[in-house]
Amino acid sequence: MKKSSQLLGRPRVAEIDQNLERAFEELINEIPLREFSVQKLISRAGTTRDAFYRRYASLGHFFIEVILIHFATDPTEDTGSLHGDLTVILRAQREMYTHPLAKGLIPLVLEASFRDPVTAEALSTRFIQQQRTAVIEMLERAVQRGEIEPIADVHFVVDQLYSPMLFRAVLPGMQAIDEAYEQTILIAVLESLGAPINTQAAP
Repeated sequence: MKKSSQLLGRPRVAEIDQNLERAFEELINEIPLREFSVQKLISRAGTTRDAFYRRYASLGHFFIEVILIHFATDPTEDTGSLHGDLTVILRAQREMYTHPLAKGLIPLVLEASFRDPVTAEALSTRFIQQQRTAVIEMLERAVQRGEIEPIADVHFVVDQLYSPMLFRAVLPGMQAIDEAYEQTILIAVLESLGAPINTQAAP
């Protein structure tokens, strides 16, 4: 799985970037999310506001940078079968949503996106749409292999893959995102596509 190598902002000094990322990982486990701020971040990182804003236009841009560092913009792998390909995608989702950073990062980046159209556009174009495009290409390979019929609404299928875990991740009081849930989504999507279900498959 491939992560984006293109970074937001100006050319980096690696140590400052590492300190900011470390500070972020510490703070989201220590303070209420509503108290998160640039000042708290730079104070913990031992850097300055000027250094921060030379790299990022806003906190939202910083959050997206963290996403791009830790999570794949192309979560696909050509395993040779639709069952295997979908398993890879769903496993990547489960690992993302159960990552130690996810609990704090998801609400922060969503809030930033609601407040700042620039951040929302960056999240969409640099992460969400790249993932969706990769998944659509994967589905087209399955059609070309003859595993499934051409898909009338491929975007709806992508929604079927991505919405359930996101729903559980962002709403309070939901059940765990675990391997059993991953398998439930997998079977539902395969059934909706009229594809064979191989319970022994393991890419």
